[in-house]
Amino acid sequence: MIIARTAEAPAFADENIDYTAKFLTLIKSSPDYLKWFEEPDKIIDFVKEFSSCRNSEGMLHFVGRVDEKEIAYVGVSGMNMPTPEIQITVADGYRRLGYGKEMLQRVLAWLFENTEKDIFLYRIIADNIVSEKLVRSIGGVFREPKYDLERATVKTYEIHKADLAGRK
Repeated sequence: MIIARTAEAPAFADENIDYTAKFLTLIKSSPDYLKWFEEPDKIIDFVKEFSSCRNSEGMLHFVGRVDEKEIAYVGVSGMNMPTPEIQITVADGYRRLGYGKEMLQRVLAWLFENTEKDIFLYRIIADNIVSEKLVRSIGGVFREPKYDLERATVKTYEIHKADLAGRK
C-alpha cells in the first residue's frame, strides 16, 4: 500500500459530519436517555470534550492507495490540541484485510517521528467491535470514561508512542 498526505479526504470518508448532532443522536439511543435530561451539564461537558479535537484546525489527511485506488483514509484532527484524535476509514470491499491496521501503524509511526505528540486518542462507538480489535492490536490502551454518558456511548483509547514502538 502506498500512503501519502493529501489535502482532503476521499469521497468514501465522509468528513463533513456534524459530530455534535451525531452524538446527540447517539445519546438519545442510550438506554438511560431520560437520565441525561436530569444532568444537562454532564451532556454539555461530554459533548464539548468529545468534539474539542474534532475540528478542522490542525487537521492532517492521509490516504492509502492500492493499484492507484484510494482504499483507506486516516484523518488526524486537533493537532493544535494537547492530545489530537485519529480516525480511520477503510473503503467497502477492503475491510478486514489488514489494510486498516497497516495504514494506522504507518501513519502513527510518521506522526510520532515528525511531530512532538506522544499520545493520540482513538474514539469509537461503544459497540464497534472491529475498530476496538484494531486499536487494541496496535497497542491502544482503554481510557476509563470520565462520564457515565461516555461509558454508555463511546470507548476512548489512547495510543502512546512507546506502545506503538514496542509492537514493530
